[in-house]
Amino acid sequence: MLDKDQLVLQGTLLFSLLISLLVEFWVRSCGFIMTPDSYNYISASQSFRSDFTFLSPDETRFSNWPPLFPMFLSLFKNPSVAMSVCHVICKVVVAIFLLIFANQFLKQQIFKGFFILTFFLSVHLLLISVFLWSEIIFITLLVLHIYTVLRMQDNRFFYFTMLLSGFLLCLQRNAGVFCILAITVWIMTDENKLLPKRILQSVIYFSVCSLGLWIWHFYNVFLPDSLPFYERDFFSDIFTNVQFMLSVIGSAFLPFRKVPAMISGLLIIIVLIFCWRRYFIADRFTKLLVLVIAIYLMGFLPIPNLEINDMERYFAIILPFILLLSLMILERLIKVNRYPIVLTICLCIWLIYPTARMYRNALQWRSMSCSSSITK
Repeated sequence: MLDKDQLVLQGTLLFSLLISLLVEFWVRSCGFIMTPDSYNYISASQSFRSDFTFLSPDETRFSNWPPLFPMFLSLFKNPSVAMSVCHVICKVVVAIFLLIFANQFLKQQIFKGFFILTFFLSVHLLLISVFLWSEIIFITLLVLHIYTVLRMQDNRFFYFTMLLSGFLLCLQRNAGVFCILAITVWIMTDENKLLPKRILQSVIYFSVCSLGLWIWHFYNVFLPDSLPFYERDFFSDIFTNVQFMLSVIGSAFLPFRKVPAMISGLLIIIVLIFCWRRYFIADRFTKLLVLVIAIYLMGFLPIPNLEINDMERYFAIILPFILLLSLMILERLIKVNRYPIVLTICLCIWLIYPTARMYRNALQWRSMSCSSSITK
């Protein structure tokens, strides 16, 4: 039988999930918002459904993205309806795994509830929910993958589920390989195992999980069509991308923009690294979080022609892990039992900012959804 604290936490989870779904369906009541990426996904799914090829709207090769998402869309005559159902399922699955992570790695109920509330009321989750993008499935695969990575030693089921989810993760988005690389480093640095075993596990893990992505890009490189993805001038905008990344991190926690947001983002990163090294350097799970967050974000720095909105979209994927790491550190620093009421009030006051930010963007995106006949 569940105790009172777990009932309250599960009630918080259900409330947060319900609010997230209601806001999402209200914002895109006129349909998903379409972007160039969305049109490419739809076009590739239609061409795959008809003759097993992947073509963009201009009939060039669909080479900028891996094939899993358009393959998934090709299973349905009405992709918008299918994705509406998919979003509900994905958010429920993500909620279940976040509840597991909260119970396993946070001790105080206030931090567990705050972790769940903050993520489901975030503008970043809403962002990847109202546009026809592949991120909602990607984040679902990622939380599943992280869970199975943590339990891969338990039995073969978790081990093979880990390999399968990692394989699908890379075929869903190119950024999946950043997460796989981070976990490979994590496996390699496990001092509880002998070096030969670590090397073997790392090679098997990285090879199996990323194999599909390498085959896909190897196949595209040798096609005769023009392939703009492989002709990009990588590293040309790295300084601008660093600014974008710092700004996105800063504005996720504080109501700043531009230079103040960048400074805040830099300070947040410094504080998190310092506290992690001081209090959690020997903890394997927090090391996994740090590696996934760091390598995932650094993976986008060399990509040219990104906009600040692109970085917000990419940041949404690792937001739950940044929140979890931040709250683990905050829990370590603050003795909750001394000032529970004061802490609760402070957290609720801060929560006004991300909630207000979500509301403001919800109004804007609803207008975008209902002003475009394409999304209906």
